[in-house]
Amino acid sequence: MSSTTDLLTKMESPILSNNCNSGCNSVLTRSKFKNGLILMCILLLILIVSCDTTTTGCGEFLSPSFLLIGERKCGTTSLFQFLLAHPEILPPIRKELSFFNRPYKSLKISGMSIPKEYCSNFPTKYSDIDNDRACMEQLSLLPNGEITKIEPYCKSRMKNLRYMSGEASATYLTQANPFIIADLLPHVKLIVSFRCPIKRALSHHAMHLRFKHEQRKRFQFVLPLNEALAKELEYVAYPEVSITMKQQDVVSHYLKPGIYISQLNRWFEGGRWKLSDFYIVFQEEMDEASLNSKESLQKFLMPIWNHIGVQETSFNSDLEFQTEGTSVMRFNAAPVSAPDPKDRLTNEMELQLCREIYFKANRDLAVLLHRSLPKQWKCL
Repeated sequence: MSSTTDLLTKMESPILSNNCNSGCNSVLTRSKFKNGLILMCILLLILIVSCDTTTTGCGEFLSPSFLLIGERKCGTTSLFQFLLAHPEILPPIRKELSFFNRPYKSLKISGMSIPKEYCSNFPTKYSDIDNDRACMEQLSLLPNGEITKIEPYCKSRMKNLRYMSGEASATYLTQANPFIIADLLPHVKLIVSFRCPIKRALSHHAMHLRFKHEQRKRFQFVLPLNEALAKELEYVAYPEVSITMKQQDVVSHYLKPGIYISQLNRWFEGGRWKLSDFYIVFQEEMDEASLNSKESLQKFLMPIWNHIGVQETSFNSDLEFQTEGTSVMRFNAAPVSAPDPKDRLTNEMELQLCREIYFKANRDLAVLLHRSLPKQWKCL
């Protein structure tokens, strides 16, 4: 601050050295006011520079460069596994961290720092040894519906090379707070996967039926398909109707997540996120790419890799491809079984879903994205 004082002293000296006439006091007053204003501006500039409003990152750990935020039952596990085939992308400890679904107080956020509890799920920025490995826990769905741990997915890394990482929490789209993520991860890229909303709803209900058969306590009230959808249709149409939490748990799972335009608009509120921050994937197109050939899947993934900031590349060797044209490559696919007749969608219910829920929503989504929706979608 001494230099600032010297500067002001020099600016005052010509005035103070003159012989004062009758207007001397007014000149001196104006001079002091001007110098005081300059000093205030300098102090304000120092204050702005010293206050870093950006996040401090994850320290020794990689900050996530991308988040695959949804939607549930839209192939997020397969898409995440495909993205990890890029040699510059390392896996987190778990695919689905769900950190930002928690209440704000439990996140333990201090200022603009990303909590270490979250950062520690990602690999370190650098490694001192060659062939150091970053590993991700993997789960497998058995034919009887049970979930079990299998061999971790690991990738070797070379020392002193730069890598990136990300995570895939499919509930972020509907449950996470977009403002908190924007504050802590302002440069992160977002990826969303969608599929035909009716098929998504059926898959979600089938998963809950498996949970019910496994006697998981929370899912003991899961209803047959058409009855569950009818109740949710009523809830979506008349949200002001008071219902108990137990009923809410039953009726709010299947239809609303498929109104994708509403989920995206929630993220656009407040202007923190723009459409350019998102890359939208359609599961049907991903399935078709993985069915055709390794080259077609790689071509499908290239613009997504570009979106998150890595160079176009060939697949690394740890992603195994089945014989071309045999079947769609899927990870974490549910066991296939013949549905109970009461859990088949009736034509009447399908028409009602299209008419009352999805037709306008799908049309608005196509307008927002400036692209046609996959031909496999219903309600077009």
